[in-house]
Amino acid sequence: MGIPNLRIFAGTNKHEGFTRDKVFEWMARDIKECCEYGKKFGVIIAIQNHNDFLKTAC
Repeated sequence: MGIPNLRIFAGTNKHEGFTRDKVFEWMARDIKECCEYGKKFGVIIAIQNHNDFLKTAC
């Protein structure tokens, strides 16, 4: 694609039937996988916070 970075978003799904901690665990694992893949090609993965599942940058 020839881009230096790629923004990703956490989404707004409620994930009914699963705890927030469990969903966060899945999300963290998947984001790490995206970062490792991007690293191979010199692409920075940036998490965009839109007050959805991820409420803060901390």
